[in-house]
Amino acid sequence: MAWYRTRSAAFGTMNTEAQMTADGSRGTVGNFVVPDGANSIQEINISLGDSARVLTACGGVMTLHLSGTGMMHGEQYIPFAGKAELDLGNCGKCFINPRINIPVKLAVISGMEIIAKVSLTGTDTGTPQAVVGFTFTSESVGKYIYVCRNGETAGGVAASNTIGTTWNGATVGNFNLAGYKRITKFITVMGDRTPLSSASGCVVDVVLAGSCLGSQGEVRLPCGAESVLDTTTGNSHGYFRPCILNTDVPVQSGILTIVAQQNGVDTGLPMAAVGLELEV
Repeated sequence: MAWYRTRSAAFGTMNTEAQMTADGSRGTVGNFVVPDGANSIQEINISLGDSARVLTACGGVMTLHLSGTGMMHGEQYIPFAGKAELDLGNCGKCFINPRINIPVKLAVISGMEIIAKVSLTGTDTGTPQAVVGFTFTSESVGKYIYVCRNGETAGGVAASNTIGTTWNGATVGNFNLAGYKRITKFITVMGDRTPLSSASGCVVDVVLAGSCLGSQGEVRLPCGAESVLDTTTGNSHGYFRPCILNTDVPVQSGILTIVAQQNGVDTGLPMAAVGLELEV
């Protein structure tokens, strides 16, 4: 059996989490409550829009933070989208933003609360609106932990930057994978905090390395791509969907480093977020 629940929130203040307690009519209904009989969340569905936009170069990457007594294995951090916006004139456009689907294995406790918060790190983009939906099921799952790091790629051609120590502008340190068996999913996403107003484009990938990967050595993953052509008037605005890759990467005790790399023509300050699904 499955149950479907949603909550919504407006957010956008940099590096500040917004708690999702509203329903579709903008009425406050409180946190998610795990339905009676539910043992897990199997899918997270997210829709994004904007109730107010900042008409300038801005953007960033977004994270969902779950906590509360309903989360059997504690707090979870999942990157879910990126954003880039460039507005130089009076050319109106309508943007259709796709729904984001992220399959997960989150054990929950029936009848308890889940606190869901969304946040953006980058440059002020106005007032994004998000609706987050959970697919609860009666199926039991093992113990999985979701963690996230995000930061800038440093900008420039063939630029790179270590992002494995930061989240939402704060230094939180590299991952120590002691106690985990394997990485079973990678979730990567890019955004751009200051897109340039000239013809440009780039691709962003991330490199994971460290003794914790054992014989694997290193893992390289695509994160996203961006193209900009706007030299006089008009505007460009959009959301980046995450790259989701199911994996089987055995890990051992040790530090995992994450470096974001940019190649192409400088587009401003691209950002990257990396999320891991870790089996305990």
